[in-house]
Amino acid sequence: MTLANAHYGFREDAEVTIKAGEIATHGVVLPDGSLHVTAEPDSEIFVEGDRVGTAPLGPIQVPIGSREVVVRHPQFGERRRSIDVIVGEQAELSVLQSVSAPRTPPRLAPLSMPPERRSLAQ
Repeated sequence: MTLANAHYGFREDAEVTIKAGEIATHGVVLPDGSLHVTAEPDSEIFVEGDRVGTAPLGPIQVPIGSREVVVRHPQFGERRRSIDVIVGEQAELSVLQSVSAPRTPPRLAPLSMPPERRSLAQ
């Protein structure tokens, strides 16, 4: 039997013996692919929940497939992204964060205030 996934570039031949009335299983070990994450310096990088290092970080080897990447920075917060890692290709993910301008809370227009507060707003 051949197990294959064209999108991820995976192909494996396997021999499975199935006996009448029984269930057969076959485990597959996925090959590694290369993933490079570009993030702000000092960002912690996690792949599938496992910490893989701190940015800047060179390419890392992870099993092929759709992978969830989390980037955590002490100042900029956390970002989550998904990326497909394919055999023979280096997956590139850029999660650059920037400081956003502080937001001020919206001000209510005097007419939208309850009647008892309208006189205070003027």
